Amino acid sequence: MQISMGAENLRFETRRLVVNPLTTRTGTSDPGQAGFAKDIADILTPVVLEHLPEPLQMPDAPDPVESWVRARQAESVLYAVRTADSDAIIGLMILADTSELDATPTLRLGYLFSQSVWGQGYASELVMGLIKALGENSWCGQVLAGVTRANPASSRVLLKCGFVEVPDASDQESRKFKANLA
Repeated sequence: MQISMGAENLRFETRRLVVNPLTTRTGTSDPGQAGFAKDIADILTPVVLEHLPEPLQMPDAPDPVESWVRARQAESVLYAVRTADSDAIIGLMILADTSELDATPTLRLGYLFSQSVWGQGYASELVMGLIKALGENSWCGQVLAGVTRANPASSRVLLKCGFVEVPDASDQESRKFKANLA
């Protein structure tokens, strides 16, 4: 991923969240990592993954959580989203730099949260925090996000955070959104 400040270095905090790249492995062979792997597994449940596209579904693998994390890290930067008062991971953010495919610097955004924290405003806080952090790091370009029509809550989050729908890119099953940072 190519962000001017280096995606691996992008870290930010909001009032309630701490967001930084997920660099620790999910495997549980190290006893100290058992809680880490459990946090990730608690996020990657069928109900959380339900509205995500097929490539983001849980793979059929011996260690599906580890495989899912490695696949995301191979194509993007995967971020851990923690509450400011805990080390527990409550969500994940995915940023993929697709600038080479677009005429302008472009990041594709994805995020998911453990079902136990839905409805508490964390998604809006995360997206607003990302936009603020990119601006503070003088990153200019567009941030794109897609949402299935069956997930109107995520569409509301993006609209609330200043994204606009791109009708020409939307279809019967999904809506596409864009935020421009100058």
